[in-house]
Amino acid sequence: MDRPAVLSRRLLRIIDKTLPDHFNNMQSLARENGRPSQLIRYWLPTVVGVLSSTTVLRILINRQDEIINWITNLGGTIRDFWFNWVVQPTTKIIRTIRHDSTSDIAIMSRDSLKADRESLERMVVDFAKDKPHFAYEGNSSITDIQLAEIRNKVAEGDVTPVLRAYEQDLRSPFV
Repeated sequence: MDRPAVLSRRLLRIIDKTLPDHFNNMQSLARENGRPSQLIRYWLPTVVGVLSSTTVLRILINRQDEIINWITNLGGTIRDFWFNWVVQPTTKIIRTIRHDSTSDIAIMSRDSLKADRESLERMVVDFAKDKPHFAYEGNSSITDIQLAEIRNKVAEGDVTPVLRAYEQDLRSPFV
């Protein structure tokens, strides 16, 4: 007979019959015998604890000052960690966000934001003066009224002349 066929039949019998039977037998054994009592489970740790308790107490009493010093140092370390790595960085972040004058850094002050907006306004207006056909299609020049209108739009966030030029450059980038 063919050896692989025999081997495969044996494996199938083990998987289909032997393993489930073994599992059921182990469960019935566990039900019959049950878990050992607490006395049997914990007698050894209890005896070791009772016999070594005097030695442990003697060590604790002899090294009482060192233990108190260790606990004090541990408390100081935990306190320092909490303040140096949690509280202090959090307060610095809050000061930075609130633009506190004692903060080391600031994300952006209100004055710098105002200066940036004014600079953007000047750049867009200068661009509109230089290239009026992007500000108003078909115009070769731009009036003061139109420049004032562009300033107002830039203050609201509308930079249409620059975006029109950008769109034009995207259509034909190498011209």
